[in-house]
Amino acid sequence: MRTTIAALTAILLITAGAHAADLQSAGGADEKAQAAPAASPDDLLKRGEESYRARQYAAAINDLRTASNAFLTPDQMRAYVNSGHFDSLPKFETAVIYLAMSYARLGRDAEASEEIHRLTAAEAIEPTYAKLPLTADVADFEHLVARVAPKANLPANAALAQFRANTATAPEAAQASPPQPPAPAPAQTTAATTTTATATTATAPPPVPPSSAPTPTTIATKETTTADERAAQSRIIEERVAAERSIAEREAAEKIAAAQQAAQRSAEQRIAEERTAIEKAAQEEIAAAQKAADEKVAAERAAAQKAADERVAAERAVIANEAQQQITAARAAAEQEAATRVRAALEQARQNEDMMIRQADGLVNGGDVDQANAIYVKLANSVSASRQAIAAAATGLYRTGDFSDAVKAFQRLSNFARGEEDLRYYNAVSLYETGHYDQAKKELACALPYIQMTNEVMRYRAKIEQSANQQAMR
Repeated sequence: MRTTIAALTAILLITAGAHAADLQSAGGADEKAQAAPAASPDDLLKRGEESYRARQYAAAINDLRTASNAFLTPDQMRAYVNSGHFDSLPKFETAVIYLAMSYARLGRDAEASEEIHRLTAAEAIEPTYAKLPLTADVADFEHLVARVAPKANLPANAALAQFRANTATAPEAAQASPPQPPAPAPAQTTAATTTTATATTATAPPPVPPSSAPTPTTIATKETTTADERAAQSRIIEERVAAERSIAEREAAEKIAAAQQAAQRSAEQRIAEERTAIEKAAQEEIAAAQKAADEKVAAERAAAQKAADERVAAERAVIANEAQQQITAARAAAEQEAATRVRAALEQARQNEDMMIRQADGLVNGGDVDQANAIYVKLANSVSASRQAIAAAATGLYRTGDFSDAVKAFQRLSNFARGEEDLRYYNAVSLYETGHYDQAKKELACALPYIQMTNEVMRYRAKIEQSANQQAMR
């Protein structure tokens, strides 16, 4: 949740910066928007997309910026923090994507980069971009991200990836299945039919004319050739007009972008100057009022503090004397009672531990080893068990052959003290039986100088040393 709140704050800060940067360039449009009825965020998003498709990028920026801000208001973010749901996040990211592309079309890469940062901040709330149903209108968006915000680290959008895959396979499909010629329009059906008939007639072997006058076939062929030339010239003119139009649009967009950047810089400078002046005047007023208030409060506080200190000092002396007497008496009684309870609890715990050990030993003697081991393990794992009880439980587990639990119980004893060499020997045997040959050898070496060398001890010594040596040679 802390990461989500940080992401929401980052989006708000970027949104505020982008809005201030566009104040000057959107001046006239904002006045018209104020006069017109307020549109819903969904309508603004739709209208912005349509303006983008119509290459009216300045109008698209106004609508998309307003829509994105409306989709991500502080009230909505507070609702998200409370509920965990942010239903308008896909619409917000869509508006930001079209807004970034509109800025890029006008050559305003810095603003486009800011919008991409807003998108990455929104992704920190909930990953949404990869599933957005984007269309071919913004097919170059991920190229724009790589160019102006290479560190954005956005995932691939599935819709754009599919579009690129379809675009890549289209030439192969065209080669595999040549396109059929389009059917003629209804208004041209007669002329096309006549031309086809004329061409068919022209390809047939012409009859020998009786005189040198031009035949109908020759006239039809010339008419067809003239129509083809006119069509070719028309295509050339259309291509030239399209090229000139593209150049003019590009030059116009560059001029608009340059003018907007200049206006933006001027507006930013003026806003900064006015903000500095206002902040300075406000700080001066606040400082003067604060100084007067501080002086008044200081005088009243000094007088009140002096009277209170005198009264408190007298009352404190009396209360402190009485409290000290009561504390001394209560502490002595409490310490005495606590010491008595501790002694009783320790004595009771020792009695309980002794009883559990005797009960387990009795179960072992009676042949119920499993029930005895359960008692030994419970006592060995008890947080409040004494060292003596843990040692007795570990020894009992060793004697019943539960070497795995015996090793764990011996580990709770930590370092063995002088005089506990028999416990060390039991621990060495348990370690050996559980496959810890090297540790068993070390424990046995510490115990041997202080224990009686019985046949069992000598037998386990040979086993442990042999197994440890074989393990070391592997």
